[in-house]
Amino acid sequence: RNTSGNITSFGNYASERNVVGNNNVAIGVQAMRYSTLANSCVGIGAFALNQVASDGNVGIGSYALYSPSGTGRNTAVGKSGLHGFPSGNNNTSLGYSSGYAAYAYRTSTASRQTLIGAMTGQASATQRDDVVALGYGALVDANDTVALGSGAQALHANAVALGKGIVTTAASQVAIGATHVEAT
Repeated sequence: RNTSGNITSFGNYASERNVVGNNNVAIGVQAMRYSTLANSCVGIGAFALNQVASDGNVGIGSYALYSPSGTGRNTAVGKSGLHGFPSGNNNTSLGYSSGYAAYAYRTSTASRQTLIGAMTGQASATQRDDVVALGYGALVDANDTVALGSGAQALHANAVALGKGIVTTAASQVAIGATHVEAT
């Protein structure tokens, strides 16, 4: 158990191996169980922030930010949000399995991702920085992209996909609406 910091924990094995972390809250079975050095973190839900080793992370939901070993300032709200996330900073995930839609394509080392909606995330295993995916199943597959809408896909650098099911086809493209009005 913690020997030097302020920890609030509730649940079997919650914060069990935290040694020197300060100002943490762990609620749920094995929430923050292996978090040995983390400060100012909140893990609520079974296995939330289970292995966090850096500061300023918030995981709410079962398996939210399950294994962020070298990351900081990340927020995941929803079951399995940013699950299996070993490194990266300043990511925000809101929704069931956001950032973890498919294990092979999960967010693992990327930074500055904003993922809102169930099953939002990356369209490939290549890690992408500075992206926004908003809407059920919205996906990104290049740096500096935005996908807004259920099933929208921004697959090219500096591209924007706006609308349900819209998919970009070129870099620096803005694809809008069901009729695929394109602006470059």
